[in-house]
Amino acid sequence: MTELISGEALHRIGQLEDRQREMEEMMKGMGGEILRINTETLKHQQLLRILEETDRRQQEDIRILTATQEAIKASVNMLVTEFSNFKSDVFALLRQGLTDGSTERKSNQKETFRFILLVLAGTIFLIVSNIFK
Repeated sequence: MTELISGEALHRIGQLEDRQREMEEMMKGMGGEILRINTETLKHQQLLRILEETDRRQQEDIRILTATQEAIKASVNMLVTEFSNFKSDVFALLRQGLTDGSTERKSNQKETFRFILLVLAGTIFLIVSNIFK
């Protein structure tokens, strides 16, 4: 019977089979390491999801804070405008009161002066009438 496969080819096949067994042993030894790496990968993916969710919430909080800040600015501007208007109204009323008050004061002073003149005239009349009695 003639040999179908040469001795060198058989030797080469034997080497390949030995190499395959070595690789299988190495892969069995690496199974634990691969499992650890897979576990770490899952943990990191979970942490990444948590960070992404936290980032999304923080972006939403920043958006809300910005909107609130704009609303507060608008309210403050409205209050400043209202206060300015109130201040103007108060000063206008004071000016009007002073103007009206000066007219009233002049009127009161005239009446007081008339009263004093009347009292003086009455006093003089009484004195003169007592003198001529």
